[in-house]
Order: sequence, then C-alpha cells, then structure tokens
Amino acid sequence: MSKKRNKHLVVGVGGAGGGVINYLSHSTNDADLLTINDGESESHYIPHAQLRRNEGLRLASLPVELKAYDKIFVVTASGNTGSRLAMEFIDGFIKLDLKKIQTILIGPFNFEGDKRQKRLNETQAYFQLLHNKHPKNVMKPKVISNQYLSERSGRGTSLTEFFDMVNEKIIKLIC
Repeated sequence: MSKKRNKHLVVGVGGAGGGVINYLSHSTNDADLLTINDGESESHYIPHAQLRRNEGLRLASLPVELKAYDKIFVVTASGNTGSRLAMEFIDGFIKLDLKKIQTILIGPFNFEGDKRQKRLNETQAYFQLLHNKHPKNVMKPKVISNQYLSERSGRGTSLTEFFDMVNEKIIKLIC
C-alpha cells in the first residue's frame, strides 16, 4: 500500500521570501511555490506563480486552491513589505479556516539595525498571538536568525554560500 504524500504550499512574501522561493524552485523540493510582492519591489523569481499587491492582490486571486494543501508555509523576513503582507495573508487564511499554517521568519543581521529587529519582534509576537488564538490554524512561528547563522558559518563563507545555508535550513523545516 502506498503512503499518501503530503501536499505543501510555500509562500514567499517580500524580497527575502522571494529569494527563498527562487532557491526552492531550483531544488528537489516538490512543494508548490508562490511569491507575493507589494508591486513596488521588482521580483526576479518568475518560474512559479507570482502576485503583486498593485495587481489586485487578494486571496480570491491566488492561482491555487488553498484547501487542497495539507500545510502552508509562509516565509518572510523582518522588512516592512514581507512582514506586513504576510500578516494580511495569514489573517485571510484564518478566515478561510485553513489548517496548519507555519510561519518562518528570517531574522536580521545586527548591522541592519534596531528597526529591523523591532519589526521582527513585532511580527513574531503577532504570529504567536494568532497561534494562541487559533492553534488549529496557525502553528508556533519559527525564526531563522541571519546573525546567529553568520556567527557560526566561518569567516571564509561567501554571501552566496551563506544564503544557501539559510535556504537549506528552511528546506529542512518544510520537508
């Protein structure tokens, strides 16, 4: 008897989320992929479905049947675009009574400043509140800290190698 394969959707929101989707589109990962952008930022992650806010971004415009997925992963960083859009979409996902929504937040480097760290903390607190209020819908948020990983990656690690390492951590979370 063959085992039923789980069907996952990975939604990359904003610039960092789009970068993760670009990486996943070239990996052996078999999840469906979607990027969501604000329309002001240029996205170069074309090989999969893509939405922009200025094109009438709304849940009804998603090119997928959301209830068909066993789990939805929403990946974003601590910038204003991604975290703000991710909050909007997850609120909509809850209204549709979607189950098993996993948020993955990418934390800033120290050099990005207090504003990004504050935004990450606010976003994480918001998703934690949603988890507390809707535990069947929203799972506890996961954070991948760029600063933490950079401190452990070694001095000779290039930026490309570093971000590949971050993306591999995300793949482990979604597989």
